[in-house]
Amino acid sequence: MPLTPAICTQCGAQIEVDSSKEAAICPSCGTAFIVENAIKNYSITNNIQAQTIYINYDDSHKKDFDIVAGMLKKYTGVSKEVIIPDGVTSIDHNSFSHLPIESIFIPEGVERIESGYISIHNMGAFAGCSKLHSIVFPHSMREIGEHAFYKCTNLVSIEFKSPNTKIRNYAFDGCEKLSDIKFPPGTTMDINELAFGNTLYLKTIYDEREKKEKYMSLGLCSYCGGKFKGIFNKVCSKCNRNKDY
Repeated sequence: MPLTPAICTQCGAQIEVDSSKEAAICPSCGTAFIVENAIKNYSITNNIQAQTIYINYDDSHKKDFDIVAGMLKKYTGVSKEVIIPDGVTSIDHNSFSHLPIESIFIPEGVERIESGYISIHNMGAFAGCSKLHSIVFPHSMREIGEHAFYKCTNLVSIEFKSPNTKIRNYAFDGCEKLSDIKFPPGTTMDINELAFGNTLYLKTIYDEREKKEKYMSLGLCSYCGGKFKGIFNKVCSKCNRNKDY
């Protein structure tokens, strides 16, 4: 296993990494990082001599982002496949709104997507990104603000790595095709229905709830609509589940 000196991109600890791997976890702070970036950090540190700093890698991709004190204020690039750079901790409103991006990679370290509204000067961060198809939110994500993904009309699936990400009202409102939402085990999210208004996900929940209520009003199994058998311990003759109401 080829070990190479490196510096953690999160806490700055000096470590050794397997240069044949794409990613690793810092033994000091437990943060996942891209191996190449950690090696570059080590290279930069060891190229600082006196008053002169030599940077021996290309960091030009950051020119596509307006970042102030860790907040990504605006994406100015043209690529439709966007990778947010390390060091960003929050994403501001309007930063990507109505851009034709097709994919977005949000790295560990990003904690918040700020709230926005529907006004043209204060749109949600990704509002109106009609070509965006799916998103994975990192474990570090703590809050997704209001209207953050408002009317991302082709957004189909989202995945949360953290079990306690706070989702603000209208965060995904108008994402009409959104149907696949993955939550990690032990999720404690208190999800307001307004967060997913006008989505296929919420429509499915409503339809299931309405169907269950109809079955119960007819004295049928709330799961499948089957008839019950038995006198004291009633069991569905169709799915063999106990009566739950």
